[in-house]
Amino acid sequence: MYKYLLLPVLALALMQCKDVPKETEAATATAGQPVGGAVVSGSTTGQSDTNSASRIRGLMMQNGEKLGFMDFANQKLYLLKDMTGGTLVENYKKAIQPCVYPNETAFAVFSGKFNGTGEMRLPIFEVTKVDSLLPKSPALMNSVSVAFEFWCVGAEPFGWDIEISNPEGGIFLQNSRNNTASFCPWVPPVKKGNTYVYDVPGSPNSPAIVVRITKQPAKVAGNSYDYTCELVMDKVTYKGGATRGPGKLNPGDPNAAE
Repeated sequence: MYKYLLLPVLALALMQCKDVPKETEAATATAGQPVGGAVVSGSTTGQSDTNSASRIRGLMMQNGEKLGFMDFANQKLYLLKDMTGGTLVENYKKAIQPCVYPNETAFAVFSGKFNGTGEMRLPIFEVTKVDSLLPKSPALMNSVSVAFEFWCVGAEPFGWDIEISNPEGGIFLQNSRNNTASFCPWVPPVKKGNTYVYDVPGSPNSPAIVVRITKQPAKVAGNSYDYTCELVMDKVTYKGGATRGPGKLNPGDPNAAE
């Protein structure tokens, strides 16, 4: 079950918008070639929970001075110790800019070794090399087995994207119009015909939004999507497209088949 609590668990243990990433970044990262300003080098395969040299792949986050990591391939949480002289944090900050929500995650591949345990008895991984740190995208999420449900994008009259991910525990909105980003806890959708409706309540740190996703082709900025998305925010409706992830979707039961 704890694989569905990435942000809450890591935030407890650890005690503002970027462009929509290109799908080709996943292949580029795997090949070990630089993408944008992010650090990418070496192979991205192979890992083991031993004190010998290892490589881990998954999602990284920062809370204050503490660093956390989720390896979705084996459903494990780690604490990170930066042994790179600051390269780790520096490149994490580059990957999540310019629009940042609290505890934002980034796609990461690190080389290093496991050495002891820390808070909440989580294993400590000492990072000696940053192989890859990139903004998240649907392709990268799939590459590390994150079972998100939808990734929505819109381009008119401004750029926005929404990630809906029960495994990460949230719904994440980034808005390029005013360079803001927000996160709210995941809520189950309500199915109305062939449309899934996420009614997201507002909070002091995030606006109330409604996201409607329908199995109907859409085009956004020249890209084709299998789903149409409508974002209702501040009583205004914005239209876009959506990519379906591998996550379970039955309303009210994220573990059931769609």
